[in-house]
Amino acid sequence: MIVVRNGEPDIMKNPLNQLAAALFLSASVQAATAYPAGQIVFSGRIIPSTCTVSVDRGVAVSGEAGRAAGNSVNIGSPLVSELRLRGESPAAPFTLVLTGCPSSSGQEMKLTLEGDSHGSNDKLFKHSGSAKGVALRLESEDNSVIAPNQTYQKSHHADARGIFSIPMKAYIVPVGVEPLTAGSITATASVRLSYD
Repeated sequence: MIVVRNGEPDIMKNPLNQLAAALFLSASVQAATAYPAGQIVFSGRIIPSTCTVSVDRGVAVSGEAGRAAGNSVNIGSPLVSELRLRGESPAAPFTLVLTGCPSSSGQEMKLTLEGDSHGSNDKLFKHSGSAKGVALRLESEDNSVIAPNQTYQKSHHADARGIFSIPMKAYIVPVGVEPLTAGSITATASVRLSYD
């Protein structure tokens, strides 16, 4: 109901109109006032370069088109009967050597070996050779499995020359339900480093 007095409507006498006006003013005041809700702090570090990767028991090979140059580790030539009997090849020990790292001695480095995991076991590296029913397993010096694409949890420290030496072992292992057959084995892992 609108009341007209002296020729003008008196809309503020209506309680509903008063409530609507109060709500409008309240919303306008709240929308116009901004309150700090928190703060985000970003930090990081620029490093001059990353390490150069090599293996102490490997043979350097040149890169192919579309693939970065790397190092090769000979994992041996076990017999099919030996793999069936033992469940793994003899260990092929090697040391991952990282030189020219961007720190003084004592800096921690964490390692991830990136590569395709085997379809039936994500702790094993898939291979692209002609052998069937096998995959590649990598282990640290304390016999912990180093799975593809997982950060190697043990922190390593550089020596006084800034060199990281990380002992590892490689094994050929039977896997899956596919029959084990003779042939070549080739697996690739890219080294990713993070520094703390």
